[in-house]
Amino acid sequence: MGRRGVTDEARPVLNEMEAAGAHIVVAQGDVSQMDDVQRILAQITEPPLRGIIHAAGVLDDGVLLQQAWPRFEKVLQPKINGAWNLHCAAQDMPLDFFILFSSIAANMGSAGQGNYAAANAFLDSMAAWRRGQGLPALSINWGAWDRLGMTTTFDENDYRKRAQQGLGVISIESGVQALGYLMSNGQTQATVFPVNWSKFTRNTTPSPLFAEFARQETAQEQAEAAAMTREPDLRRQLAATPPTQHRRVLATHIREQAGLVMGLPPGTFTDLRQPLNTLGLDSLMAVELRNALSRNVGATLPATLVFDYPTIEALVDYLSSDVLHLQTEAPAQERAEPVKVADDLVALTDEEAEALLLQELLNAKKKGS
Repeated sequence: MGRRGVTDEARPVLNEMEAAGAHIVVAQGDVSQMDDVQRILAQITEPPLRGIIHAAGVLDDGVLLQQAWPRFEKVLQPKINGAWNLHCAAQDMPLDFFILFSSIAANMGSAGQGNYAAANAFLDSMAAWRRGQGLPALSINWGAWDRLGMTTTFDENDYRKRAQQGLGVISIESGVQALGYLMSNGQTQATVFPVNWSKFTRNTTPSPLFAEFARQETAQEQAEAAAMTREPDLRRQLAATPPTQHRRVLATHIREQAGLVMGLPPGTFTDLRQPLNTLGLDSLMAVELRNALSRNVGATLPATLVFDYPTIEALVDYLSSDVLHLQTEAPAQERAEPVKVADDLVALTDEEAEALLLQELLNAKKKGS
């Protein structure tokens, strides 16, 4: 239901949903007008109405000195009147859900949006009141969605400002996932927004609402700072181990870290010369393994670590000689040379690389026969 009916942007989505088996009726009406709400609800008979999502909203931003009641009324009507009309018209229906799309402006504040914050605060209170009446209700204080709804007017500067404040935008996929989770979780009110707490707590005026997050962030930063000044456990373990056992300790540690990253038991890595990607290591896991090893050796390792040294044996060789500078090395015949990716191979397209690999395999087969 909406005042404009079906927009050109919405039509392809509706067609896709109908093709998947949904039955969709688009009703044109103003949710802030009780006559429109009653008229449209009266049309819903089979199947019966089982849920309502109230997502209407209007903006009319301005600092309080520039605000006047007509501008407040414009913003309050779709939120307050609309929610109340839906409640009154459907309060005797056996609904499974009654969801109110509120905003973080109501519980976090937003410059120039005093009217919008007030309108959404009503939705939050109404959800609590409906729950007290034994009726279903959920109010979600959404952050900004990515290029959807009221953020369609955002430009790159708006996104940049939000990022500097530590705020992100909600993708459609993650927003729908959050909605599904909250619908099944029994909440009355929840706030959903992507945030970098470290940036946000530094760039936001202190508020009791975020006091606990600020304390947690400070404690985490202090713990990380302390960890940076403390010698890593692996280095201490190596210092307490005879030099002849250094490679064994290092190999065991790499096995454990690889197992944690890949979700495999350490016993999986029996062949130290087997490339980790043949056991399921992907690019994201490679980054995670590199980060874990960087922390544990207390040094910044190259981003291409696991690609340059793709086996546990190669990693042991590199870390022991180039990073940890251990005295004991493997016999020369057992040392694995790091696999470096040549510049000319990096420049190949996927198709060219595949063709080259197939040619190498054919050459190897001919030599073997």
